[in-house]
Amino acid sequence: MEATIAKFSVDDYHQMVEVGIFARRQVELINGLIVEMPPEGTEHSYYGQTLADILRFCLANQALIRENKPITLKNSEPIPDIAIVHLLGSLYRLHHSYPENILFLVEILKSTFTFDG
Repeated sequence: MEATIAKFSVDDYHQMVEVGIFARRQVELINGLIVEMPPEGTEHSYYGQTLADILRFCLANQALIRENKPITLKNSEPIPDIAIVHLLGSLYRLHHSYPENILFLVEILKSTFTFDG
């Protein structure tokens, strides 16, 4: 007998998040699979924050800089380190950024290179 991997939709994933299944875990939905992410190290935090600060200064009133916020794709809901997105104001209360809202994504790599790269 061959094992089958269960894949989840974005809606399934949102329901699991809402009921608190992942309350103590840092997870992302990647191609229908729930992937546990490692904790963020100090270098990663430093470079991410520094770059986000520079981008906020350079793109003030032109784009929104979102740090470590989910983006909703077809079968995934990854959490990029930085997403440069359209200024949609309170619409982000209703949904995460969709592909058409995203101008540029930044993922800071070091220890997770084999997964993220």
